[in-house]
Amino acid sequence: MAEFSGVAVDSHDRVYALGRGFNPVAMFEHDGTFIRAWGSDLFTRAHHIFIDRGDMVYCVDDMGHKIFKFTPDGDRLLTNTSHNHHADDVQLTARGQIIEQV
Repeated sequence: MAEFSGVAVDSHDRVYALGRGFNPVAMFEHDGTFIRAWGSDLFTRAHHIFIDRGDMVYCVDDMGHKIFKFTPDGDRLLTNTSHNHHADDVQLTARGQIIEQV
């Protein structure tokens, strides 16, 4: 069974499911009919999906530190990659993301 990390719907009511399986991005008609899937060679760990007003599909790979932009047909338009630098406790505390334990 696949683990899903996100679902999004485009302006044509097509449903996009982002999973952690072989083809992470799966596209379906509103009635559940499978259309296509893609991304088998791109993700380390699929994490989130978002669709903008123009139906462009954005996917986050949290372990690969990447954001991908796709057309609704699955053509990759953009890959934004970080340099895999994790924030340390001092940086997280400064941003209010760590609460000191008493």
